[in-house]
Amino acid sequence: METPEYLPSISVQAAVFGPDESYIVAVCMGTRFDIEVRADNLQGSPYLDEYIKLAAPLDNSDFEDDEDAVEALLDWVYRPLRPRFQALTPIDPHTITLQRSFFPPSIHVEVVVLDGVLTAKPVDDREMRWPTEGMIEWRESYASPYIPRIKASDLTVVAAHHNDNPTCDVPQRVRTKDGILRFFKDCTNTSQILRELEIASRIWEQGLYENLRISRVHGIAMSDDDNYMLGLVLDLIRTEHGNLNRPELKSQTHFHAKWAEQVRHIITVLHANDIVWGDVHPGNIVIDRNDDAWVVDFGGGYIEGFVPRKLKETKKGDWEGFNKIFKEWIKN
Repeated sequence: METPEYLPSISVQAAVFGPDESYIVAVCMGTRFDIEVRADNLQGSPYLDEYIKLAAPLDNSDFEDDEDAVEALLDWVYRPLRPRFQALTPIDPHTITLQRSFFPPSIHVEVVVLDGVLTAKPVDDREMRWPTEGMIEWRESYASPYIPRIKASDLTVVAAHHNDNPTCDVPQRVRTKDGILRFFKDCTNTSQILRELEIASRIWEQGLYENLRISRVHGIAMSDDDNYMLGLVLDLIRTEHGNLNRPELKSQTHFHAKWAEQVRHIITVLHANDIVWGDVHPGNIVIDRNDDAWVVDFGGGYIEGFVPRKLKETKKGDWEGFNKIFKEWIKN
């Protein structure tokens, strides 16, 4: 029986697909690969038809909804890159800092046909696309006297789950210099991260973190050159089952009244201090190991079915979402 060819873990960070051109940013073993595929570079070879057949279904589509088609195209694109992936020097996943995760060494290639063979050709004369994807250019107006800035090199990436790979996956947990494990929230959504930062500063100012089970923001993760905000460093809530969306929590009916009262109290105190939670739904209520309810995520927005669009990020919307969860959703 033939042994399957070894391929290290690869994570796609960004991509656009189409029959004329595709561009993929993938990370493998702590190295960023910018991969270009152009139909023009495949002319006169059987690879052109192969590529168009794989890429055409993904043209102008939300490719996240068609994982099988994406996987098929990526398998084809990665074929000439396998030797490069396999030649990468293994790195200790316990030594990956947030700085290294966001600013890894990079290799830029284009997939071409040379002497009838599909080949990954190095490219040195083109700029990378999306070099600061998932970052926010820093402005002093974002600064808070209550929330310190933390250098990304002082935060070590930690696997959030047993199958996570810090050498290629987007970080979700970090360890501080003093050994404390924290939750890391990246800047994928600029408006939400800035709202969370503004709300967190007000919560610190009013001293509400001490008396409420709300995930506190401990710091702003910054690039080492201080030019970019990479994300927020928050409490890591110790939990067995996660958020209220989990069936095993929803089924614990004997805790429903307790959780409802705890969340009601948190919303009441926030509103008394003119703070709106803003995105009320079961996924933003976390149950800790003591079976107590925490409120998380102050980035705003709304989930249809819990808060009407016209009430998003309002006090009335908070109560609408609360009633929907504890008077209807949790009982079904």
